[in-house]
Amino acid sequence: MSGARPVRVGERLGQSLAIQCPANRRAILRRSRANAKVVIAILIASATYLLVAAYGKLPPAQIAGGLGIYVIGFIPAILYLWNGGVCKYLPILPLHGLFYSLTFGAPALVADLGWWGSVAVDTGAALALTIVGLLVLYAAYAVTANLVRPKHTLRYIPKEKHSRQKIRSVAWGFITAYLLYEFIPALQNMPTISLLLQNLGLVGMGAVYLQILLGKTGDYEKILFYYVLIPLVLVLRGASGALAQMLLIVLFLGLIYWQVRKSIPWHYIAVLALIFIVLNPVKNEFRAITWQSNNVNMSFVDKAVLFGHLTVDYYSGELGSQLYGYTRMDRINHIGTFAHVIATTPDVVPYWGGETYKYLFVGWIPRVLWPGKPIAPTGNDFGRRYLLIPPDDFGTTYNLPWIIEFYANFGTWGVMVGMALVGAFFAWLVAMLNIQRAGVLEYSVALAIGYGLFYAESNLALMLGGVLSTWVALVAVLRISTMNLRPSS
Repeated sequence: MSGARPVRVGERLGQSLAIQCPANRRAILRRSRANAKVVIAILIASATYLLVAAYGKLPPAQIAGGLGIYVIGFIPAILYLWNGGVCKYLPILPLHGLFYSLTFGAPALVADLGWWGSVAVDTGAALALTIVGLLVLYAAYAVTANLVRPKHTLRYIPKEKHSRQKIRSVAWGFITAYLLYEFIPALQNMPTISLLLQNLGLVGMGAVYLQILLGKTGDYEKILFYYVLIPLVLVLRGASGALAQMLLIVLFLGLIYWQVRKSIPWHYIAVLALIFIVLNPVKNEFRAITWQSNNVNMSFVDKAVLFGHLTVDYYSGELGSQLYGYTRMDRINHIGTFAHVIATTPDVVPYWGGETYKYLFVGWIPRVLWPGKPIAPTGNDFGRRYLLIPPDDFGTTYNLPWIIEFYANFGTWGVMVGMALVGAFFAWLVAMLNIQRAGVLEYSVALAIGYGLFYAESNLALMLGGVLSTWVALVAVLRISTMNLRPSS
């Protein structure tokens, strides 16, 4: 910190942001540790509930393995809170640990581990390998974090250009560009441009929300943001049939709230849970209708109305209690998929041998510069290869989490090496996206780049392939858009 005086939240945005902690760091640490105690209490209560629910219904080894993953996944989040990490770095690792708790640990404690009625398999090896893989990831993160220290504050534009009006104009310009993407089909068919515009929307929304939380906007802007923009974005994301996209928007805003207020955004967590619990059971019925060739051009309004009608019909009993035998826990049951892959590889299905990682070497090249760039392997290839979907089904995508992909390519050693590399990469990325004393727009860029990586349920090449190109593109657009702004007097 070089003895520099932390600037208080009340000072002008050109000099500060609530990313840095106030001068009274002890107060922030006390509040953060109080939050850590709440999380520990939630962990104990939820683990006890899962244990009681599973006792006598599942083998003791499976219960122990599931609880082990569930508890280990919470450790980074608890340490992040206990050590006041909100003042230091993006919570990529804490969120990643919770991803494993909820999608590998909790489902192992539910009696029915089948996906859409598939035959359950022995989960012992999958549980053990997930625990070891998580520990390897944590160790690699810790070692790399001590070797790669952040050397500079994240600053893409001169801080004298960070006045309130300038940030507002740039942020709403980014949001407008994103909305044009949503309403102009031609832009959606341009992969590089569409990815950039989606991330510009996140940066814009993040910058506006930060200013709202800092009390730097008027009432009309708050109304426009809370009651027009955010509902519109959630409807647009939900109309695509990708429920996770709605959840990630809410999570993105929740992380910004946490960064500014230094308190756990329980209301955002409640919204996340509500969206998942209420809408997830009807998602597949919605997709079955809207993804048909004669319905692909439905307007987002028609899709939103359809989703609403399906939800009402489901809870009124007209669609049956379980569509396709599909449950909420099935959607996040990655441990069952992992067990199936271990049971069939390589005796039935040969190792992939690194085939799914070839895209990593070219994924950073924008498609606008290389129109013929190969397409990343999808979950459809994985699903058909392991007979998780019919071999002639070329439209359904089956999620391929990173740890499962490591095993499908190289077996146990693939998991060890792969998880170590992920841990090292996370530590390097957090160091490069140094948020201490970052500007409003810079912090929004850092969060847009980093937050989505924690939810590792899509294959590695697909998620990491565009990180570098997106990073470069966002910085370039940010600098170009502020090039003609005059420094504040």
